[in-house]
Amino acid sequence: MSSDRLASPGDPAAAFLPHTPPFLLLDRIVAIDGPSGRFIKQVTAADPLVGPAGLLSPLLLVEAMAQGAGIVIGRQEPALRARGAVLAAIDRCAITGTAAVGDALEIEIAVVRRYAGMARIKARAGVGARTCATAALTLAFPPDTSAAPE
Repeated sequence: MSSDRLASPGDPAAAFLPHTPPFLLLDRIVAIDGPSGRFIKQVTAADPLVGPAGLLSPLLLVEAMAQGAGIVIGRQEPALRARGAVLAAIDRCAITGTAAVGDALEIEIAVVRRYAGMARIKARAGVGARTCATAALTLAFPPDTSAAPE
């Protein structure tokens, strides 16, 4: 993560995630407001994660949703950005398709609950009106170790 400012529409996702290519699965922030956000990944033939048939693995759709969730949480709670987050659980995941070379994969995120060291996320990945995947994700945040115990 190279930026200390808050994520805004039009920003490159790379400025707000610790991931690097090829595992950076979001290109751009389309919208981000409070507990929700929308992101885009342009699927290209040059992407090493695209399979020989020109398709993005469905597993990567879930990872892209988790990356979007991390950006939304980081904007809501900037102090968490330095601590990072891990994908702790995937529930009610339905894969109904995937994205192909030339598609603009759209990721939609909504934080539905924030508690203790975790956040519950409702996520969707799709191409246009076609839903490719939905899931309920749980992100976990490591404890804050910046404050020394007395």
